[in-house]
Amino acid sequence: MIVFDGRAPAGAMGTAHESADDWLIREAARLAEAGEPFWLVTSDRELRDRAGRKAERVIGGGTFARELTG
Repeated sequence: MIVFDGRAPAGAMGTAHESADDWLIREAARLAEAGEPFWLVTSDRELRDRAGRKAERVIGGGTFARELTG
């Protein structure tokens, strides 16, 4: 899932009035509590510090893009 601050392009997830970082932190806590593994893809150090502890894997945006393109 890709989360955009505010209004997202058609068919994507937007956060309305909440910041994407705050939404991701809240969602990471919910997933961790439910025992659902997830990856966090971000190059934002603060977001990694705040939400990454709960992630199965934390990966930077550039690394993730390289993995997608093979």
